[in-house]
Parts: sequence; structure tokens; C-alpha cells
Amino acid sequence: GVASFAAGASIAGCAPAAKEGNAPMASTGEGDSAEKKAASYSPVATYDCDICICGAGNSGLSAAVEAAQQGLGVVVLEKQGGTGGGGIGTEGVFAVNSQMQKDANISIKPAEIISCEMEYSHNRANGLKWFDLVQASGDNIAWLKDCGVNFTGVVDDYHGGMFETFHWFGENRAHDDFSPAMTQTAKSLGVEFLLNCPAVELVTEGGAVTGVYAQKVNGDYVLVNAKAVVLATGGFANNDEYLQEGGFSDTANVK
Repeated sequence: GVASFAAGASIAGCAPAAKEGNAPMASTGEGDSAEKKAASYSPVATYDCDICICGAGNSGLSAAVEAAQQGLGVVVLEKQGGTGGGGIGTEGVFAVNSQMQKDANISIKPAEIISCEMEYSHNRANGLKWFDLVQASGDNIAWLKDCGVNFTGVVDDYHGGMFETFHWFGENRAHDDFSPAMTQTAKSLGVEFLLNCPAVELVTEGGAVTGVYAQKVNGDYVLVNAKAVVLATGGFANNDEYLQEGGFSDTANVK
């Protein structure tokens, strides 16, 4: 969870604060070129927070709410003019043995789900991670509902796939039933959203990531100083090196 990124971090606010002095080095390489690029940003505003989250899609919104519930100051950077990102078309959420399923008299053996997924992925998936996901999934549904997310039902039907594990949104999917509720919950907890302001460069100091540069629509840059940065921008399937590190070697066939 997000809390693991910020263990031991003190609570800090996220209000803009003008600062003077040299900007930290951006993670653009080594030597003079990195220093010159960092200096060229000349941010017009600086934000200080515990967690900076890049991307306000489904995962970014979830991370923002979780971090704020832990009492951390959060700034979210989003390139679009609204939240939800590519996740607005999501149909629902996977879970095993949620209260919704129990109320519908649906009983699922977690071992069967894990076995099915491992077989489907030809055992390339990490079984321990699947176990953790399955074990926490029912509680995740309860947490989302507490955050105002709306589920229209859970279907007890197999049809060649495990639809009984799926908690469905309404006709307009996450666009209506997830994104607005999670955005409102995040804002109510003090999360600050910088829309139309995508992250463009990580900031490093002594080998550690200490913040993010982002660019506004008018071309101005802002600097977000953070004790931890969460990348929730998606697009990981375009990074062959990252996929290979994760054990997916056949990157040539990724579509």
C-alpha cells in the first residue's frame, strides 16, 4: 500500500510555497547536462508534501485516498483536465468473498482462483502476490464502498469465466461509479490535485527521488518536493525492460 512508501514520514502540508535557491538535480543523467536541465525548469511554484502521486486514474486515486487516510499530505499530478484517466471505462472490480458475494450466497474458494490464474498465465504470475491480492480483495470492496464507490451488483454466473468474482459498476462504468466518488473523498481528506499539469521529470538527490517537476498548460513549471513519489501513470506495457525485469521475457509479442 501507499503507507509503505512513507513509513516514518512526518505529516506535512501541501500548500504552495515560494522558495529560493538552487533546484535539486533532475534525474536526466550524469554531469553538467543534468544540472543544466534541472536549472532550466525555473519553477514558478513549489509544493511540499509527503506523497506525490503521478496520475489520477483508478490506481492514482486509490493511492491518494489511502495515503491521506494515513494522515499524509498528498499532491496529485494529472496531465488531463479531470480525474479518472484511462480507468473511466473500467467495468468493475475483482474480489473474492466480499460481503456483497456473501449476501448473494456466493462462496468461492481462494485456492481455486489462484490456481486458475496461475494456469492461465502458464505459471509466469507470482503466486504469492496473487495470494496477497485475493486475501485482501474482499476488504478492498468494503473500503471502496466506504469511500462512496457504487457497485450495481455481483453476478453469480460462470459462462467460461469467473464472473462471480466481479463486482460491477453501472452502465457508464467507472466514469460515474468510481472516479467521482474517489476524487471527492480524496479532496475531503485534503488531497491537492494539479490538473493539466503532467509530471515531466523526477528529481533526485544523493541517488534518492526527492520530488517531481511538472509542467502547466501555459508552459510554466512547478516543483513538488516529496518524501515519496508514486508513479501511477500506466503504460508499463510499453517498457520492454521493465516487463523483462518482472519475468515477462516475450516482449516482442506484447500488443
